[in-house]
Amino acid sequence: MDERAAIAFCDALQANSSLRELIVSNVPSLGGFHGRTLPVSLITLDWNSRVNEVVDDETLTDLATAVGRTQLKHLVCNVFGQLATYPAAAPMLAQLKWLIVSELHADDTAALIDGLSSVPALTSLGILKCSLLLSTELLLETLATTCVHLTKLKVRDGHPTRDGATAVFAGVQRLPHLTMLSMSMRLSDVLYLLPELVAAGSQLDLLDLGTIVMDEETVPEHRSDTGKRALYRALALIQNVPFVVHDLPEDIDAFVVEALGLGPRADRGHRCRLIF
Repeated sequence: MDERAAIAFCDALQANSSLRELIVSNVPSLGGFHGRTLPVSLITLDWNSRVNEVVDDETLTDLATAVGRTQLKHLVCNVFGQLATYPAAAPMLAQLKWLIVSELHADDTAALIDGLSSVPALTSLGILKCSLLLSTELLLETLATTCVHLTKLKVRDGHPTRDGATAVFAGVQRLPHLTMLSMSMRLSDVLYLLPELVAAGSQLDLLDLGTIVMDEETVPEHRSDTGKRALYRALALIQNVPFVVHDLPEDIDAFVVEALGLGPRADRGHRCRLIF
């Protein structure tokens, strides 16, 4: 799309009075909508720059202007941290409910964490394919103080660590409304952090672990299955374990089925679905 067509498109967007969803994918000529405002009716916006692209100040200024007066509830944006520093975006961010940020490098996480103070109404946050490294603990501390209404959290770190998982599980206890957690973990770390896992499950309704069995190595399917069976058995031995697993192996031990299966348990009220 050339510049003239891009500006005409932005003019049409500004004139629209009923648009509710807009996805912009790989259209650099649109920039931040060239100073035009998006419709007040807009509820969902997906706007991402290309990976490793440096978004200039003019584009960010335009983007902040474009979204500031909308009734936006859902935002997918990998420059959220930078966008949050522009005052024009503040009215929209103050009412935002649902945010997904992806493809961030470790150097970008500070801006992301700082930006979270601008979204106090947030109820759902997804951080996908990001390198959090040592920032996970600070991320959870920030969520606990600024995003107190959070009910859903997805953290998919490209290089998950045991310390990172520990920080996330500890953070669950500080987010009293959180009911769904999805995160990446190595299977060895899941087995090591069973007490923290169980404590989180006692609060959550759904715990989804995108388990990585071993880093930087292809693992035969039977070894992965063996590790999962070991985890099921370890969980089943815990008194009043809060988890239920919908897809247990058909030939798993009977005591595992008794503890983690779908059947009712008279001695346990809360059940958190575990997926991995």
